[in-house]
Amino acid sequence: MVNEQRCRRCKRYKSHLLDAAFFRATYIDLLDVNDESVIRKIANDVGLNGDRILELIYSEAAKLNTNSLAVLEFRLG
Repeated sequence: MVNEQRCRRCKRYKSHLLDAAFFRATYIDLLDVNDESVIRKIANDVGLNGDRILELIYSEAAKLNTNSLAVLEFRLG
């Protein structure tokens, strides 16, 4: 998982690097962060395995979690 890998520079989890990279790609570089190649490159650039990140995104567990959140939001909405 993304949060299990620590940043060598600051010893925090790498998720903050991923957040910053996605922010930069979206608002500075004006890239389409919904594009798989962009997601892969961003993940690789911060030292993560881009292919593994995409596998996790498309995994059955991620789909189930997304569906659960959508149902919960609908019920609370």
